[in-house]
Formats: sequence, C-alpha cells, structure tokens
Amino acid sequence: MSEKSRVRRIVSTGLAVGSVLLATTCVVLVAGGWPLAVAAGAAGLSASGFAGTVDPKSKAAPAAFLICVAAIGLALLLHQIRA
Repeated sequence: MSEKSRVRRIVSTGLAVGSVLLATTCVVLVAGGWPLAVAAGAAGLSASGFAGTVDPKSKAAPAAFLICVAAIGLALLLHQIRA
C-alpha cells in the first residue's frame, strides 16, 4: 500500500467517525429540546459523503452514511413525538 492511499484511508476513516459523532449529537440535542439540531445530522451526512469521495474504496464511509440517515430519522421522530 502506498503512502498516499494510506493517508487517504486515514482521512476518510476520520471523516466517517466525525460524521457519526455529529449524527449522534443531533439525536441527543433533539432529545434535549433543540429541534434545529437536525442540521448537525445533515452536517454529518455531508461529512460521510465527503469521506466516500476522499477514499472510494472505504468501507467506513457507507456505514457512516447509513448511520447518519438513521440518526436524522430518529431525531425527526423524537421531535414529532415531543411536539
């Protein structure tokens, strides 16, 4: 594995992990009463998409994307239940 591909994999994985953290924050903030926090989930969705662009062979990026979509759905459901 070349140095360049290793760096791409590290950056892509870091972006994927960061996007999952943003999506988790989205759910926690919505549960705490911040309905506009769904934007944090959208930012996580964008970051996971970018992670897939940085390293197209990444296995973490698609998983992070799906986790972000599920977190946004959960946050919207929590918002509807609390309303």
